[in-house]
Amino acid sequence: MHLHDVDGDFENFAARRLAEVRRGHDHPDSRLIRAWAAGRGISVASRGQLPVEVLDVYRREFGLDQPVAPRDFICGRCGAPVAVLPRTRSTVVVRTDFSDDDAWRAIGTAVLKPVEEGCRTDAELLDDAAFRGLSTLQVLNRIPNDYENKLLVIVDELAVGVPRHPVLVVDLIDEPGRSLRVEPAAVESMVDSINTATLRFASFEHWADADGIVVDL
Repeated sequence: MHLHDVDGDFENFAARRLAEVRRGHDHPDSRLIRAWAAGRGISVASRGQLPVEVLDVYRREFGLDQPVAPRDFICGRCGAPVAVLPRTRSTVVVRTDFSDDDAWRAIGTAVLKPVEEGCRTDAELLDDAAFRGLSTLQVLNRIPNDYENKLLVIVDELAVGVPRHPVLVVDLIDEPGRSLRVEPAAVESMVDSINTATLRFASFEHWADADGIVVDL
């Protein structure tokens, strides 16, 4: 028996996600494209329509002209089908450590605590043995191409073993793969702020304590 693995897929997902973010700025008078051109020594007017050839180079560099290839979630070692993260609009809290059921339940309760007006955190718990023992990268490698979520929460060995239960929250939109340790009670603030574009992922580093854990805001 071994941990089924899919190598290299998250790198491709991250590249596509960054390209999608840039595509949102891909219009004839984009300051982002002008800054990109200036950084490469390409001379463009400060206003007006950008030259077609400049837009073409920009799209090619970031892969915006390439179709998204389907992904085969098959273990590279044994060829078995591999479980992937569910396609859901709610942030997924995936369990990878199964050593302490009480800790898992406590973390889930804290993450899904009711917030203002009786609404709970927009998140779903994924308690599936197919993710048992997976590393962060192995979990990220199981993200489907059309995954819409901006964050992923992982309840790993450290989250379960430390009394404060600092879960690992991973950015999937601004800097895909960047992560922070977060108290379960603070997950709701992150999910809400990121989903509504109130704050960027990096902003939450300012709320980290001396242990590097983001505390409840």
